[in-house]
Amino acid sequence: GRPAVVETKVIGRSVNGRAIVAYRAGDPESPNKVVAMSTMHGNEPHTRRILASIRDGRPVTGVDLWLVPVVNPDGLARHTRKNAHGVDLNRNYPYHWRDLDGSYESGPGPASEPETRALMAFFDEVRPRRVVSFHQPLHGVDVSTARSRPFARRLARYLDLPRKRLTCGGVCH
Repeated sequence: GRPAVVETKVIGRSVNGRAIVAYRAGDPESPNKVVAMSTMHGNEPHTRRILASIRDGRPVTGVDLWLVPVVNPDGLARHTRKNAHGVDLNRNYPYHWRDLDGSYESGPGPASEPETRALMAFFDEVRPRRVVSFHQPLHGVDVSTARSRPFARRLARYLDLPRKRLTCGGVCH
């Protein structure tokens, strides 16, 4: 089995009906709730291995940790950045949403995509203190946001990655 997993939940479905699965690891009673997610862009498949290694590894202690290894299962299946509607899910969240085209297509409106809505509902339910979103090949931890900078610095140290200011061209959410 998976000794770290204490709960498994389908939190939603992709455009093409693929399950988006969350795995709860650690201590459900811990007030320190964290969601770690990856493969928001289907052409960034390797980061899901980080979460799979936690999911399939030893029991986790001291944190209520939810793992969402594949946010964009349709993009992963097609090896494309975008979901099956051609939307960059990282640009689809309502926070500072803008109508973007091309590689960063943000969709017809904020939270237009089922994957985005599934994660938003999941966040509302879990109410995590921190959210970690793994991307590749940026090779660093984003420390550009003042509010999350202390956590980002600790994460960079623990992951042995450089600290960087990753602005995503000012359009990621």
